[in-house]
Amino acid sequence: MGEDTRSARIRTATSGFLASAMRNAAHYKVVCKSTTTTVVNVFDKTVISAKGQATSWVRFDNPHPGANYPHINVNYKISGVRDPHTKISKLHLKAIGVTGKALQKLNEAAPLLTAAAVTADAYRISKAATEDFSNGTTRNTVSEVATVAGTWAGGYAAASW
Repeated sequence: MGEDTRSARIRTATSGFLASAMRNAAHYKVVCKSTTTTVVNVFDKTVISAKGQATSWVRFDNPHPGANYPHINVNYKISGVRDPHTKISKLHLKAIGVTGKALQKLNEAAPLLTAAAVTADAYRISKAATEDFSNGTTRNTVSEVATVAGTWAGGYAAASW
């Protein structure tokens, strides 16, 4: 694989990842250590409470009275599943805490990173258009626009699953 192909694949994967990150940041809010027992709390921004706040969708909790083991809580109103206080190991809870911190930071950075990626894509499209204008063709522009559109659409669709 040539360097240009490798760079293009990395660029495409990065843009797709950022499209997913932006969609998730718009839909979910991740909060770490929101209480003494909660390690990670994921809020669904599309389900607003009576107080006008995003609704907690899933929580990962330390042991507490009533559930003396690390566990997962789910919101019945969002999931349609009664909260079974699903037991998890301490190791899983620790891994979820680390992952939650990373997702919380990614959600905070997603708008800026997405703006940078869109700017880079716009530059690549304009560069292809300039080259095509010089050569009297359209193939580079068409190819670049298709790649950019497909990448962002794929990333957005992947975040929907």
